[in-house]
Amino acid sequence: MIVSRRLAAFVAGPLIGGVVFYIVWILWVGGHALAIFLPFFWLPFVIGVVAEFVLGLPILIWLSHTKRLSHAAFAIGGLVIGLLISLTFRAESLVGVTACLLAAVTGSVAFGYVGGWSSNYPLERTGSAGRSA
Repeated sequence: MIVSRRLAAFVAGPLIGGVVFYIVWILWVGGHALAIFLPFFWLPFVIGVVAEFVLGLPILIWLSHTKRLSHAAFAIGGLVIGLLISLTFRAESLVGVTACLLAAVTGSVAFGYVGGWSSNYPLERTGSAGRSA
């Protein structure tokens, strides 16, 4: 069961990131962006898979080693990955940087959630998980 969740996370994270990238791009630029970029729909997914293995796995290992596996930690890791991707591909427009950041953050949070790595264990352990004192 856990192996299938981890494998699903490696597919779902970049796929969700690619979908978010195109949603942001289409909403920001307009309908003509769909006609221009529809043949390249696979490109954000491939970039996400490569970034997941090259950048995401070392971040996951570091988070696991420091016992900081939470949704916020995955979001911050995704933010770092999104910044590196936007710098690598020289995204100079605001829409390109925003699409890279949102795609990487949502993809990495989905990666952590689907894979079962992210949890709110420190909150649950202290007894303050959503309850007021």
